[in-house]
Amino acid sequence: MGLVLARCAFAVTVAEIRGNRYLSPFRESSFTNLTGLITFIGFWTSIRSLEPDDDESTSESIGILSAPFGFDLAVGDIVTIDGNVWGNDRPWMVFLPSTQITSPRNVRIVSRGNPVEPIALGASTSGIIGNKDMRPPTEQYNKLDNGDVFGVPNNIASVSEINPQLQPRKYGMDFFQSLSAELVTITNVTALGRQAKDHSNTGPHLWVYSNWPVTGRNARGGLTVTKGDANPETLILFDPVDRTRNPNITKLGDSLTDVTGVIEYEFGLYYIRPSTAPSIKSSRSPSLPSPSAIKSNGRCNALSIADYNFEDFAPGDSRIALIVNHTAIYLGAPSLIFLQGVQDSSGPADDGTVDANLTLSNLTQALQERTGIPYDFIDVDPVDNADGFEYGSNIRSAYIFNPLEVRLHNPNPDPGNSSLANSVLPGPSLRFNPGRIDAPPVFDGCRKPLVAHWETIDLKGTFFTVNVQWKHKDALTTLDSDYRPPTNPWIDDRNAQANETGSFIAQILAQDKNAAVIAAGDFNEYAFVEPMKRFAQISKLQNMDVLSGIPEVERYTSTSGSFAYGSQDQLTHMFVSPSIARFVGKEDFEHVHVNTWPAKGDIASDYDPSIASWGIGFFERSNVTVSDRLFLVSALWVLDDIYHNHNNQSEIVRNYKFGDSAPGYPPLLNISAVGWGLDPESPYAFNNAAMVLFIGYLGQVSRAHRWETFGCYFGVPDEHFHDRVKNLRKVRDMKGAKPKVTWTEIDRVWQQPCILVLAPLYDRNVPSILTAVYIHTTMETLHEARDSITGVCLCGAVRYTIDFPAGSVWPPSIYMCFLQITITKALSPRLKPFPSPV
Repeated sequence: MGLVLARCAFAVTVAEIRGNRYLSPFRESSFTNLTGLITFIGFWTSIRSLEPDDDESTSESIGILSAPFGFDLAVGDIVTIDGNVWGNDRPWMVFLPSTQITSPRNVRIVSRGNPVEPIALGASTSGIIGNKDMRPPTEQYNKLDNGDVFGVPNNIASVSEINPQLQPRKYGMDFFQSLSAELVTITNVTALGRQAKDHSNTGPHLWVYSNWPVTGRNARGGLTVTKGDANPETLILFDPVDRTRNPNITKLGDSLTDVTGVIEYEFGLYYIRPSTAPSIKSSRSPSLPSPSAIKSNGRCNALSIADYNFEDFAPGDSRIALIVNHTAIYLGAPSLIFLQGVQDSSGPADDGTVDANLTLSNLTQALQERTGIPYDFIDVDPVDNADGFEYGSNIRSAYIFNPLEVRLHNPNPDPGNSSLANSVLPGPSLRFNPGRIDAPPVFDGCRKPLVAHWETIDLKGTFFTVNVQWKHKDALTTLDSDYRPPTNPWIDDRNAQANETGSFIAQILAQDKNAAVIAAGDFNEYAFVEPMKRFAQISKLQNMDVLSGIPEVERYTSTSGSFAYGSQDQLTHMFVSPSIARFVGKEDFEHVHVNTWPAKGDIASDYDPSIASWGIGFFERSNVTVSDRLFLVSALWVLDDIYHNHNNQSEIVRNYKFGDSAPGYPPLLNISAVGWGLDPESPYAFNNAAMVLFIGYLGQVSRAHRWETFGCYFGVPDEHFHDRVKNLRKVRDMKGAKPKVTWTEIDRVWQQPCILVLAPLYDRNVPSILTAVYIHTTMETLHEARDSITGVCLCGAVRYTIDFPAGSVWPPSIYMCFLQITITKALSPRLKPFPSPV
């Protein structure tokens, strides 16, 4: 093409070509005498207007799509051109049409060597491209989403058909559209983890944000997807113009050097194409999280249960050492693990193999070598190639478990198989244990939920598990796509699977509302989107993230899904039944970020494991009145005759009988020799006779579990008393939880007359535990007849009401409450009223 020097003569401006909507008013038209500054030359050339219009909704730059055009030009040239406007670049119909100039002609150079200044994103600008707020919106993507980018139904509107007016201060897509082809600089750049997938054929690429306001920031420096907010303020770094390479060892929260490049829309996403690749300035420390503090103690009162999607795990998998390290060290060798992504024994080879015995035995053997625990596994083989995903691999869910702590409850001699669907039988029990939930055609071509009924080894507490991996959520459309709200792939399938999975669980709870049920796995959906809401509503299970108080921005277990734009998100979840939910504390559930934090080469999966701990076997039936977060409160009252006869314990013991409240126990006199370290002169001492009665009332207490000391304090606390209870600062329950009240609250309590029970409990297998309980009362009202006493444990775990039977002699010499899960490890499923004198 010929180049001539010419005077600037405007027939049309960049802003006029662009317009204030997605589609150009000049599309499929020609123009003359467009003048602008060349700011970028790459696969295409960007030209910036010399006369900005101060309209925030119009871009002042446009791309010229013609490879030969830039050969004789340079960045800093001001040129005047004629050409055509092309507005229909849609390789896939799901992408937005882009506006570009084609067939440039009559190119005239106005001047050369002009300064080219990139626009700084994250601040306001004036002059160069007019007055614009350069801070991207942080929550909404597009007006057509009706306020929720995850809204259902989706794909009900099209940007290219409606062509809405841009509102760049409100919508993220509008913001970047109003900067299309603009040369920008971003500083203080933060990497959103390792490179992520996209729809380009050159990916993966690196997601980042810069020094502008953001939402969803988590403690690691990433951005978490939350309800209605998928972080439209993020950008993806495309391949640099100078053919350098963006760093491929980035970790979540890494700080990068500044990036200068142009904004473009390609493959359904808004990118910044750098002039040259950035480098990593610094990384966060430590590189990995600390191992979880959640541990199993080998008893039903503190089982640890984990969930981990291994993603296509097969025999000979090179990741096995890392997976074993995660399981043994970072998860603390859980009692039970929900696994997803388990391939058959021949891996992806399509050779007719369907069993996964080799796959799972390799894992359990490696775990035993590392931990000394003889882990075992259960699964149900699918029909060959019937469960979808990679052909030949027969991916399924499975469990690995510590047989020293848990086992199947009444397992079937002939367990469920791929052609037999599970069902709930009276009890409740399972038709097949283990077995799969199947309801054709809902789970056709999908992995079926694996259901099992378990019992603990020590006291045979029972619980049900449902291991889930619903229809996958690959992003066929992007969050910046033409269809609004963006298409959520196979959401109707997941809705149907939510119905079936939730209904199965509801059948268990319909028979026993106190049944312990745990559902976990890869639900392939966000907790706030329709399938998960439907599942929770039908099953009546509750989200462990919510129950344990994990902040919304810390609820993430993956970081590389294209649908999440490289932000941190959560498709794996754990839900529990009400009998468990009411006792979940803040330290009972954790996402262990061993895969979201590291670089690509240091991960075992795209998913983090999660781990929980709670008591199993305490969700039986009780006639004890409970309230609020009461786990299981035992009320003990000893009538006045015990106090009056405390020097003649044998006589008192003979006057009481247990009935069958303590099955299998010898006569009372044979277990009355329990020693105490209290002042025997105290009228409120917990004497031997009272303790014998108390043991009988609890029932089914293991003979290996006997308490050696018990203290009871009555009256108004004084300084000496404060010294006696100062060890409350060191209170730990079996899971290492700290007291959930402050000393200010405790001091306020101590200013009142109260009854305090201090119980340092000793067990041959359990460290010393200090349990403290106070009861709100006064010296005056204490001696008045009362129907009940209400109080709270100092650790904050229990609020309780003790109801006294009608006609009880008042005051009882001793009454107390404590968390039986901490003390007894068991409760009779048929509690009897406290025995009366014969």
